[in-house]
Amino acid sequence: MKEFEQMLDAIDKWIDVNKNEVAFIGSFVSFDREKEKNDEEDIIKDDIIVGYGCKEVLEISLEELQKLLKEEKEDFVNW
Repeated sequence: MKEFEQMLDAIDKWIDVNKNEVAFIGSFVSFDREKEKNDEEDIIKDDIIVGYGCKEVLEISLEELQKLLKEEKEDFVNW
């Protein structure tokens, strides 16, 4: 969880600089590779969706993200 704490620290720094007008939205997924090898259906080991920041800014960010995803032509996104 050290990496997660470092990420939250970085977000906190942005919030301080930008007067709380910052949001972070993320989804973290890990897979059970043994289940995947056995061709089992439920291969997700852990899954969490994270929203961090002012609710209004999170809503704006989600709307913009949805627009960008609809416009994106590639299957994998790395902006």
